[in-house]
Amino acid sequence: MKKVLWAFLVLLVGVVLLFDTNGCSTKKKMSQNTTQTQQTVKTQPIVYKDDKSVKVSSEEEKAEEPRFVTIYFDFDKSHIRPDQQNIMNKNAELLFRHDKLKVLIEGYCDERGTDEYNMALGQKRSDSVKTYLMDYGVAGSRITTMSYGEERPVENGHNESAWSKNRRCEFKIVNQL
Repeated sequence: MKKVLWAFLVLLVGVVLLFDTNGCSTKKKMSQNTTQTQQTVKTQPIVYKDDKSVKVSSEEEKAEEPRFVTIYFDFDKSHIRPDQQNIMNKNAELLFRHDKLKVLIEGYCDERGTDEYNMALGQKRSDSVKTYLMDYGVAGSRITTMSYGEERPVENGHNESAWSKNRRCEFKIVNQL
């Protein structure tokens, strides 16, 4: 009986050693596979945003909400100033990159003039921006316009510095197509 017990014990120790050895080799194989997987991961190209200080992948750039730039106007005018055309082109490019967006263009004026006159001038300004974007190739169905006249000044004041900041058109994202 002692011989049978010893044989069983030796057999049991052999089985434990056998599984223990395979367990270690399996771990080594897993770490080798993990290393191979890590080496085959491809990275996405990095593109630089306009401010050139933040690296963003092209997928992240498409996913983030676009930031439109405000357009400014001369006193009592509704045409796009030459110094604002590059900004308008950038806004148009944003609409091309985010082709499912619809925008509202809000026209504003400074405090000079009657309420009725400023409402009409704000509408002319927003219509002017819409026309520029449509001439650039953006579908008119993606653009809505409205005027707030002098109702929502961005800067309060009774001088040219304040007035020049209030003569503007702002872009608001309405929804996606």
